[in-house]
Amino acid sequence: MSISLKKPISYFVSVMVAGLILAAVVSAQHEASDSIMVFSGELISNRQLVEAESVLSEAIWDDSEYAPLYIQRGIVYGMQTKFSQAIPDFTKGIELDPKMPEAFYSRGLAYTKTNDFDNALKDYNKAIELNPEYADAYYNRGLIYYRNANYDGAFDDFTKAVQLNSRYAKAYYNLGLINNTRAAAAFNAKDSLGYLENYKLEVQNYDRAISIDPKYTDAVYNRGLAFLKLRELEKAEKDFKRAIFLNPKFREARFNLGVTYEKMRQYGDAKKQFEIYLENAPEVDSLRVKELIEKFPQMEKWQNRIDSVNAAEKTKSD
Repeated sequence: MSISLKKPISYFVSVMVAGLILAAVVSAQHEASDSIMVFSGELISNRQLVEAESVLSEAIWDDSEYAPLYIQRGIVYGMQTKFSQAIPDFTKGIELDPKMPEAFYSRGLAYTKTNDFDNALKDYNKAIELNPEYADAYYNRGLIYYRNANYDGAFDDFTKAVQLNSRYAKAYYNLGLINNTRAAAAFNAKDSLGYLENYKLEVQNYDRAISIDPKYTDAVYNRGLAFLKLRELEKAEKDFKRAIFLNPKFREARFNLGVTYEKMRQYGDAKKQFEIYLENAPEVDSLRVKELIEKFPQMEKWQNRIDSVNAAEKTKSD
């Protein structure tokens, strides 16, 4: 039975805390607007997004040439998934002040959410040009590289992100996915050394992600898959159990726990896991798993015979 695919890379779009991303320069000209920035930041922190949008719109009416107000309102629109409104606000903010990396990064996030990856990439590039230590910009650019199968570019960006922020669990997770891709390529090239090395590196990156976020279910699950590939079955069993504990509805983890037990020749345990899996499995999967379950009694019988022969041989040798 084949191992089900790991969960695909997730597009993580971080939301900046409005009111904190822009250092307001208090001046007589924009003093009232700076107060609105602080107030709207408090509203956003309390998830009062409609109210924040309203006060920012009023402030823009009174001070239409102040870039931070547009960026702040764009963030509010983005948090409400109003990306078609967020993008013009970020663009206006950039026109008024083209030296803010946060503005380009924020517009890049909005473009990403509207699947405009070409423009998103340009904005992340600009944000990094303006601020070479912008970890989130590297991370999100890495996601686009990954989507475009530019795995080397993605690897470099995720690596840079963790260098800048050693607590970046999602970056470590995605580094693990790239190691998985490289392991598959090594397998196809019959490079056994590269195959094993990349699976070991994949495990190490998931280890880092899980150490930062012990409830990172996808990282736990994918580490289990890597252990399964490495034939470290007890470790795989532990991770799949942990993934199911964190998410009792995690069907793929349940399936692969059954696969692990099958490879451990614990057919009774495998049968139990597959039966639970079948409770909500698609019909196409149900047929395949049911066929396997039907073979378990005979497989268990054969295994018992093998164990008996081995025991007898051991007794003779003793």
